[in-house]
Amino acid sequence: MSENKKARETILQIVENQISANDPPLVNITLDRLINSGFSRPEAIGHIASALVIELNGALAHSEPFNSNRYDYNLRQLPNIDWDGE
Repeated sequence: MSENKKARETILQIVENQISANDPPLVNITLDRLINSGFSRPEAIGHIASALVIELNGALAHSEPFNSNRYDYNLRQLPNIDWDGE
């Protein structure tokens, strides 16, 4: 398995864990909003993963801790941001 595929699967699992735990709650709200907008569940999960990856990349690039406010902001911007993980 390629490193990119492993990373993608890990990110998607993190999103699934956030949904199951309802933490942060905005993830479930965003999932519902995207599904109600016509996206399939896998597509919606992929969009949420985009928001997560953008925040993780930013935190790593700037040697900062994860910023939940930025993550929430990115979730609210969906589906207008995208990361395909490939």
